[in-house]
Amino acid sequence: MEIQLDDDRTWVVTEALRKLVSRAELPGAYCYDRLAEKVHSLSQSGITAYNLLPLCLPGSWLVNGKAPSPVFKTWLSEEMRPHWEVLFELLSGSPTAVLQRSPAEKARLQAAFDALGDGRCHLSAVSKVLALLFPEVVPLLEDGAVWLLTRGVEKPEVEDNGMAPPAQFVPCVEAFCRAMQQVAPSCEALSHHYGVTQLTSGQVLDRLLWFDAWGHRHFGYRGEESLGRYVTLPAREGAPPPR
Repeated sequence: MEIQLDDDRTWVVTEALRKLVSRAELPGAYCYDRLAEKVHSLSQSGITAYNLLPLCLPGSWLVNGKAPSPVFKTWLSEEMRPHWEVLFELLSGSPTAVLQRSPAEKARLQAAFDALGDGRCHLSAVSKVLALLFPEVVPLLEDGAVWLLTRGVEKPEVEDNGMAPPAQFVPCVEAFCRAMQQVAPSCEALSHHYGVTQLTSGQVLDRLLWFDAWGHRHFGYRGEESLGRYVTLPAREGAPPPR
């Protein structure tokens, strides 16, 4: 898959199924995906995003979310509810629908996100909650993903140091939605062939984003990861075969 990120950068994704299967070896990633299946099923049954929020908050810890439980308690307070409701309203819909939000709506979206807090790792922590609820439009925004999507942070030297500013939320959502417009059918096909857990098209793209931005390092690759043009994963005893 080739994804045009901007006028100067193309993200080339190769060996996508092998990457997805390799990622599923990681216990936290696998369990997060199983939780994502359940959240999607409950959402489809009519349970609102706000009522699913308490389930998603601790779920973010499965992928190293760094918000502690006192922050979760604050996020579940009535004071914070209006901000979540704005996020849920404006993130609902397809990638195209989100991209078509007016400038005023996008400003409201960013303001609601900012209102949840501005501490270190805020962007990453909140995205790992929202990605469970709105996987077609919100990816997990660790520093590596922000760097790949928008160059909104310096190329990270550690996995998620929380250096990307909260102001990157809307730009990253827009970049991810534009990518989804380009490759949603390919991601859907990959989801049908994956077979480990049930992933939506957006979740497929998000998992590949993580792998190409940083996750490949978990599997012994230390070379230039700029935009996915490397890719032969080293063989590991007990690893599942490529599909």
